[in-house]
Amino acid sequence: VAKPLFNERSVLNEYLLARRLNLHFEADTKGISVAGAAESALLAENKLREALSSLGERAFEVDKAQSPFRRRHTVAWCWVEALHHAVMRMPGLGKDDAPRVAKVRQLELLLQSRLCISRRGRWYNELAKEVLRVRDVSAALVVATEGLAEGEPAPITAVVKVDLVSEPAASQEVVDPLAAALSAPLPLLPRDARWELARRC
Repeated sequence: VAKPLFNERSVLNEYLLARRLNLHFEADTKGISVAGAAESALLAENKLREALSSLGERAFEVDKAQSPFRRRHTVAWCWVEALHHAVMRMPGLGKDDAPRVAKVRQLELLLQSRLCISRRGRWYNELAKEVLRVRDVSAALVVATEGLAEGEPAPITAVVKVDLVSEPAASQEVVDPLAAALSAPLPLLPRDARWELARRC
């Protein structure tokens, strides 16, 4: 018997709220204003932060996040999609720095979420472009190189730290599945995203 996707009505309501926002973006073919996009992005950002902060307290959601199919039905995943649509469909921001700073913050949150990894290349490219406008060339280069380095094997040369004071970890130590998922290695970005980031360098 397949497991249910939701075990609490409140979690289902949060999921449906995010899905309604996603459907609104998909149905809107005329485009949205900067103010409307910024308002939707701010709502999605706040809801995503809430979902990520409460994820560890919801064992059912953590269990769903471990499944390649079921993770798409977590509240956090759905708010990542909503924030993605709000940020990526935002019209040109002109010379106004305030919306750009918010967009940079939201793109950084999307990358920190480690969800919807197939879209990480687009997020890195958009972030590098906006950081160039808000900060400077060197900061944009850092973003681009981080994207290019993602998924690459660790360099051969590395700093080795030896702790001779602390007690060794117990062999029976319980592994937190949420911490394990957040520390799992990410795959390489798609080739087109890597080329786009390399072009910015």
